[in-house]
Amino acid sequence: MQILQERDLAEAYQRCIPVHLGTYSLDDLSKWMAVGWYPIVMVSIEFEAKTITHWVVVTGTDADYVFFNDPLKDPAEEDAATRVDHASFASMTEFGPNREKAVILAGLPKMSNVALPLPRIYAQHQPRPDMPGVTGPER
Repeated sequence: MQILQERDLAEAYQRCIPVHLGTYSLDDLSKWMAVGWYPIVMVSIEFEAKTITHWVVVTGTDADYVFFNDPLKDPAEEDAATRVDHASFASMTEFGPNREKAVILAGLPKMSNVALPLPRIYAQHQPRPDMPGVTGPER
């Protein structure tokens, strides 16, 4: 996992994609969506009798549920959106002993000037000093 993370961080830096290490909450997802960002979240699910990780696009949250589009959902089903309760979503999005999470915030080119409200976070790991452009947790 660490090798994959380091490769992804290096590629993000090469492409001038800002990276922020930390975590996020459901409130953060809602705030990001409110200003126009599209959160693409890594989840772990059971698929064809195997546990796999893949990415889903979060489309909304309410008091009880998180709604998302899942590319693995059966296209014969009527609605493209999937919903899960908050506790199930938290379980699907946390990985490993440190309960790490991954989210990509995508937006339209006009979003480049929109300030990104990053959460105040505390992470176990620190960015490598040789990875300029990668920000670590706020203290």
